[in-house]
Amino acid sequence: MKKKRNSQTVLLQKALRPLDQINTLPPSLTPAQISALLRQQEAPRAAKSRVLTLRHVALSAAVLAIVIGAIALWKGLPYLEVVNQETGDAAPLVEVLQDYSKIEAYFQALKDNLEEGSYASPGDQAVAEATAESIHPTTRGDVPKAGTSATPNANANSASKNNAQTAYGKTNTQIADVDEADILKNDGACLYFAPSGGTKIQIIAPRPAGSMKVLSTISVPQESGKSLSVSELYVKGNRLIAVCNLADASGKQGISADAVYNSCMMSVFNGDARILIYDIGDRSKPKLLRTFTQDGGILSTRMIGDTLYLVTQYTVALSGDGELKDYIPTTTNNREPSKKLNAADIQILPDAKTPNYLVVSALDTRDETKEPARKAVLGSGDQVYCNTDALYTASSAYDGETEFTTIFGFPFTEDGLGKSVSGRVRGHILNQFSLDSFNGALRIATTETVKGTTSSRITILDSSLKTLSSLANIAPGEEIYAVRFLGTKGYVVTFRQTDPLFVIDLSDTGAPKILGKLKIPGFSSYLHPVGENLLLGIGQDTDLQGTTRGVKLSLFDVSNPAKPREIDSLILPNGTHTDAPSEYKSILFLPGQNSFALPIYQEEFDQSFHAYYQDYRYCIFSIQKNQIKLQHTLRNYTKEELRSESYSVNSAILRGTYIGDTLYTLSNGRVCAFSLSSGQKLGQLDF
Repeated sequence: MKKKRNSQTVLLQKALRPLDQINTLPPSLTPAQISALLRQQEAPRAAKSRVLTLRHVALSAAVLAIVIGAIALWKGLPYLEVVNQETGDAAPLVEVLQDYSKIEAYFQALKDNLEEGSYASPGDQAVAEATAESIHPTTRGDVPKAGTSATPNANANSASKNNAQTAYGKTNTQIADVDEADILKNDGACLYFAPSGGTKIQIIAPRPAGSMKVLSTISVPQESGKSLSVSELYVKGNRLIAVCNLADASGKQGISADAVYNSCMMSVFNGDARILIYDIGDRSKPKLLRTFTQDGGILSTRMIGDTLYLVTQYTVALSGDGELKDYIPTTTNNREPSKKLNAADIQILPDAKTPNYLVVSALDTRDETKEPARKAVLGSGDQVYCNTDALYTASSAYDGETEFTTIFGFPFTEDGLGKSVSGRVRGHILNQFSLDSFNGALRIATTETVKGTTSSRITILDSSLKTLSSLANIAPGEEIYAVRFLGTKGYVVTFRQTDPLFVIDLSDTGAPKILGKLKIPGFSSYLHPVGENLLLGIGQDTDLQGTTRGVKLSLFDVSNPAKPREIDSLILPNGTHTDAPSEYKSILFLPGQNSFALPIYQEEFDQSFHAYYQDYRYCIFSIQKNQIKLQHTLRNYTKEELRSESYSVNSAILRGTYIGDTLYTLSNGRVCAFSLSSGQKLGQLDF
């Protein structure tokens, strides 16, 4: 018996038949294919009257939206992907375990199925140490109740005040009320500095500027056969928290594993993370109060109130005899025995194929009697984004020929950490600024390459990380260089030869749209709000072929989202560079947000055009009447000193901060004090 055609199938076939003539449509979206999909739907029950039901309308609209979206994609236009609001984008589910048996079976199967050489034991290959980025902890008492909106983006580097009501600088962070660790901290009375890759922490009394002194030097405790180095710091009241890397003293603690993600090599630093908490009630005599160690290399940290959130990536290694070892991550509090994570606190994706854990702990830095909250999920992370509601990790990998970013979310609860959620979007992210949460929705900016064409997209996910919508095919042929989400707007910089700045409306989570764009020479790698409707861009000037020339600072007026304008720019001489876009904590915003400062360096050449030293400087800029002006150029070392090999290694200016009207610039072995108003050097301290 011939099957009766669904009436809506006939109608849609008729409407879609003209599209057969469009050769640019992919085969999967031809009318025949769409009709086949519709025939798989359950046929609606016969109605007594011929009324077009809401279900029919919704389904027909969805099909037409897919077709319209496909046409837009294949014609190179931005388009909105309409996603099922109930099921989202096939977000992977995570299984909560009851005991360790499934974990053991998982790793045994992984070992058995991986090809020879895909699992390397420690020392088999040289491994690059993972970059230690900081995440900042949250105080449980400060965490908003579920469902409240996330803390808005804000300049955490705005003027703070100490007990004497003197303004002082704080770390430039992504989200207000979420602190991030850094090598320099300032509490308005002292400076706390951890020279790069070192084992010491300097506590400096910076005033008076002409007679600065080191109040105390903390040498972090070492243990036999291990090497402990300070990564970054937090200071909260009379507590100093040092985030440290613990590695094998030989430096061969790493492990490489490939074929985990479609035979892509993955290098992982497999040391441990160690947190040292000091009482600094007497700055001249710091006292170690607590040590907390967590398996895995540091991915990042955050701090909210008194709670430190520590994220590590732990790779399960093979022992010398080829057996799995230590496949359950552990933490250690002070000198107590190490504790494995409970099976109920470990989650696993059904299709996971990785030897890595993401391990997250919430540590109360005030009350060491309070048991840390601990969670882990089998997966990897590259970047960490955190607001006052949750912490998210994101990592990108290929699935076949398509690149995806997997996101894990760890919600905050009164007890510390809730069960994680996970989701997946197309493309790869640039950095942590590619993610942002607003009113319960997570926005993520990614770049993808489809059939040899690179473009970008904004994807919006709900609180369970199911996809709500996606604005795709942004700037074909270009990739993302900078992202900033501010409330209901998103600002995206892409680049190939010129710098398009896109303004994106995110107020409707189901229908993001491009409001306007601006194309100018050069590109911005970092965007920062510097007042109402003004954005500061930090990047590079380029020629018409896209070749970089020197540092470029841009001031964008976004008061009219449909027509963003570059109202001023300042281009520094050819050959100038800054690490500020990637080292955003090195950017200092000064009182009133009318001035900012950042490190600049430039190669100096001899008469044969051979570079023979780097001229490191710290530049202060002001924004006056919508114009960027260079106020002062400061140096920790003279050009004569910079030419000397004895100063060349540690002469880079890493950070700057201020107390009152005095600016301090720090290199690995020297701190200098300058007048903010005149730029005059007031003092110098070597250590």
